[in-house]
Amino acid sequence: MIELKKALLELIDKYSPKAAFIYCTCIVGIIGDDVDAVCRQVEEETNIPVIAVHSEGFKGTKRDGYKAACDALFSLIERNKEPQVTIPDSINILGEFNIGGETWIIKKYYEAMGVKVVSVITGDGRVEEVMQARNAALNVVQCSGSVTHLAKQMEKEYGIPFIRVSYFGIEDTSDALYQVAVHFKKSTEILKKTQDLNKKEVQAIVPRLETMKKRSCRQKSRHIRGRRL
Repeated sequence: MIELKKALLELIDKYSPKAAFIYCTCIVGIIGDDVDAVCRQVEEETNIPVIAVHSEGFKGTKRDGYKAACDALFSLIERNKEPQVTIPDSINILGEFNIGGETWIIKKYYEAMGVKVVSVITGDGRVEEVMQARNAALNVVQCSGSVTHLAKQMEKEYGIPFIRVSYFGIEDTSDALYQVAVHFKKSTEILKKTQDLNKKEVQAIVPRLETMKKRSCRQKSRHIRGRRL
């Protein structure tokens, strides 16, 4: 474990991260190394969050891996020792991973509605933003299989409700935006902005979709979804 501590201190000194996560693999689990103790020592010496992610592969299914990641993220959120102050009309976007830059688009939609995005977990996320996640008024869960555990933890500990949404396609995306607008129904301006935004975006994209339909006419494709364990 001396080597792990030394490596951590060298990496943190070189790259100056805002936090460090240590992923525990199968070998570490078999040997029984006390990674948590090393993390505590390094955190005290560097004054940044240093968190172990107990993701030993033999422990269970993919779902258990998601839980390990959620526990680590919740531990990071708990590092914020300032008083919890709920930001009006604000959300966390959970389970959005910005694989193709879609996080930036979704954030712009919410901002256009008048909704503040406190954090995105984890796509394009920032440590300081994740640590402020407990101040959001609502958690919006996109990939429920991966982050529902985190949403439930935050609901229990901080009283933040959550809703499940999807951003696949026009209908799902519109429904997601409207769900958030309805949640903040006391702010009538948000619903009006959401209606205007949906109308504008649909009118812009439908002609392009019609062109794509003509090009793909009589073409065949296969869509294969991943299986949830």
